Amino acid sequence: MGPLVWMVALLALDPVEEAREVLERCAKEAEEQPRREEAIALLGRIGSIRSTRLLEALLADPFPHIRDEAEWALTRCDAPSRAFLAEALARRSDGMTRSHLARALGRIRDRSTLPALLDALAIERDPALLPHLASAIGQFDEPAGLLALTEKAHRFPPGRAACIAGASAFPAAPEWALLYRADADDAVRAAVVDMLALHGREVLPDLESMDGVGERKGIALAEALPKGRGRALVRRRAAALLGHPSWRVRAAAISAVAALHDASLLPDLRARLEVEEGRLSEDLRAAMQRIDPRGGAGAEPEGRFAGVPLASERIAIVVDLPGEVAAAGFGGWLASLRERQLIDLFRAEDPGGFPPRVEVRRAFGGLMPPNADACVRWIAGQRGPSALFDALAAAVEEEGIDTLCILSDGRMRRGSLRSCERLCAEIERRNRWRRIRIHALLVGGDVAVPEPLERLARGTGGSAKLLR
Repeated sequence: MGPLVWMVALLALDPVEEAREVLERCAKEAEEQPRREEAIALLGRIGSIRSTRLLEALLADPFPHIRDEAEWALTRCDAPSRAFLAEALARRSDGMTRSHLARALGRIRDRSTLPALLDALAIERDPALLPHLASAIGQFDEPAGLLALTEKAHRFPPGRAACIAGASAFPAAPEWALLYRADADDAVRAAVVDMLALHGREVLPDLESMDGVGERKGIALAEALPKGRGRALVRRRAAALLGHPSWRVRAAAISAVAALHDASLLPDLRARLEVEEGRLSEDLRAAMQRIDPRGGAGAEPEGRFAGVPLASERIAIVVDLPGEVAAAGFGGWLASLRERQLIDLFRAEDPGGFPPRVEVRRAFGGLMPPNADACVRWIAGQRGPSALFDALAAAVEEEGIDTLCILSDGRMRRGSLRSCERLCAEIERRNRWRRIRIHALLVGGDVAVPEPLERLARGTGGSAKLLR
């Protein structure tokens, strides 16, 4: 057998080379990306320096979900490969790749890579990247990590909230965080509240006024209520937050009061019910019913369809299915919405070309109050595969809404993020300060509600329902 034949045989038996060939050959075709995902999974299982080099290069891939898959595959690499990743963190200039590397190194938790993370933190000036570096460093129970985070927080105010959040696991961190409880940045004050609550520390002696309690700090305070130890203090704080100027803080406070199961707060909830409208009135009734099932919630609110609450006056719809199916399956539900109740419709389309670009479309752009007929016509005109994550991410950032309804046929088309776990985690992270309620509405016979949609709905107090 000649040398050329031997070389061909060896290449055929080399899984890393085979994976590299698939990654390159299928790099530009959207329909070929599942084959690249399989190659990435194989490279992760191998975990060698050769496979790690290929995976690290994919962190700059044009397809977002390929970058995400490569990041997770890197967490299985061997010791020599981890040294290569630590070196790459210092070498790479683009922030997107560095963020993926920081997250991967944080999950690996190899102490030999901590110096590289500390060096990267010291010189980083991008506030969007700092949360990834700070979180990765926080995975290591090392005094050097806390020291680096405290120094960065002091010297770089735009990254202060990220550094405080990253340091949350350190036992000594609460005393340091107290230095920033009156910081000018509301996000920093919220991070301090989160840390103190995590360590079982009381955040404020009382809340006699809303001075200094911005939207994010107010939400963090509300979420910390069930962890409070002094019941009288918790009740006073809850009552104060129920009157906060921001509806988002009030929504968080109502959820916290429901979790407290404290009947002494029922008068405060009833007082709020007299002035609240839309979704918050619905939240109040549900909280009162949870505290006192014998009648604390009063009469059921109007405006329900198929068991889905529709009291909100600020609804947006995310369409995650082919247009003709949506128009046929949801026309009746759309017609049940009251005038001016719906703000807009969002739909994203999976990229078909190269380089890939997910396009998010809005039906009305907030320029006119849509009606059911206009909605059905717009949905019916949409073509191509939809992308759930991208439409959800855009809708969650919309300032004028408090409720999202996902219209689906049960076959999720995920868009930029294909991992269900990552999709849910990212939307939940973005929604923490938005407090938007999510409903999942499905049509299609007896199709089961996909677990990610059920998780998003359940986590926001929404419903996952089949429309028949």
